[in-house]
Formats: sequence, structure tokens, C-alpha cells
Amino acid sequence: MSDTSSTSDRLLDGALSNINKMSDYIKTGRQEVLEVGVELLDNKIENPGIGDLQNCIMELIKAEQRVKAFTRSVNDLKSRWQNGDLDDSTDVVQVLQHDLQAQEEANVDVNNIWDHEFMVAFVDQMKEIDGGVSLNTGPNSSTSANDMDMQMTQAEMSVKCPITQSDMVDPVKDKTCNHSFEKEAITAHIKQCQKRRKAAKCPYPGCTNIILAGNLEANVAIQRALQRRKVAS
Repeated sequence: MSDTSSTSDRLLDGALSNINKMSDYIKTGRQEVLEVGVELLDNKIENPGIGDLQNCIMELIKAEQRVKAFTRSVNDLKSRWQNGDLDDSTDVVQVLQHDLQAQEEANVDVNNIWDHEFMVAFVDQMKEIDGGVSLNTGPNSSTSANDMDMQMTQAEMSVKCPITQSDMVDPVKDKTCNHSFEKEAITAHIKQCQKRRKAAKCPYPGCTNIILAGNLEANVAIQRALQRRKVAS
């Protein structure tokens, strides 16, 4: 491998490392926006500005989509470079810009924003605290009685652990897929998988995320929803 190739590989690896950091910052931003929304609604602040927070979530989703597109473009560029499809005479910046534009155009879909895990988690957690809070759920949303019943059912189901099928007492959620579990149950699941030398897949149907103990955090919204339910009863 030539010195030029080695330098290019290092530059591309460095770019990917920085992109991964950006992805972590976006996830941190999402969590902070969620926590602010929880605090505002839980303390019954007048005109809490939940719509503005939802706009923040929307911008974070767009940023995440750009980061993913850039990651795909850099990985593709790296593969083409290593396979010899590109050489020292190639304008790498121009190739990357062209590929990135194609990636972004291919992934432009407004509906993806409303179905995105960030947006779904935000809407669900805000509704758990205040079922009457005004939120945008996309161009195809409706406010029929059936929809309201479905929202209430989802809110009730969200406090149940998918493993124990009982209301959570010490709820935690995975930072990556945002699914919630009873802490004792998910910890036991992780340990059992480790003993079998298998990856601990998320128990939610269809979710391919691998659950790591270090990636779990307390689900404050569910904790407070359970507390309010206890007081009301």
C-alpha cells in the first residue's frame, strides 16, 4: 500500500471517528430535549413551549439523517479507494460531495420524520405526562375518537415491561432503541445471554438492537407516570 493510500485511509478513518462523535452528540441532544419537556409538563408550566421542543427534535432527526448519509458516503468512498476504483488523480472531495448529494436526495421523505424513533419517543413521553398536550404528528394524522382511544391504550401499554408483562417499578430504557424495561428483568436477560455467549437482543418484536448494561438509563417519564397513577388511585 502506497504512502498516499495510507494517508487517505487515515483521513477517512478520522472523518468516520468524528462522524461517530457527532452521532453521540445528537443522541445526547435528544435526551436533553426529552428531559426538558418532561420537567415542563410535570411542573405544569403555563405555555411550556412543547411545540418548540418538538421542532428541536425535528432538527435533530434531520441532523441524524445527514450524519448517516455522510457515513455511508465516506464508507463507500473508502471501499472504492481500497478496491482501486479511485487513484491519486481523483478529486476525492468532488466525488464525496456528489455521492453525499445523491444519498440525501434518495432519503428525503417528510413522513420518515414522523415515524422516526426520536419523534415517536418524544410524542409518546409527552402524551404519557399530559394526554391533552398539543403535538404535531405529521400530515396524515387525525384526531378521531378511535385515534384517541389508540393513544390512550399505547400510553397504558408503555408502562408495562415487555419481559414481565407487568407494570414497571424501576423502569430503564436503552439509549439506542429507546425501548423500556423493568431494570431487574432486562439485567437478568443480559446476564442470561452472556452465560450463553450470545448477544442480548432487545426483547421488543422486530427490534435488532443489542442491549448493553452500560447503555441503560432510568426512564424518568415512566417513573413519573407511575407515581401520578399511584397518587390518583
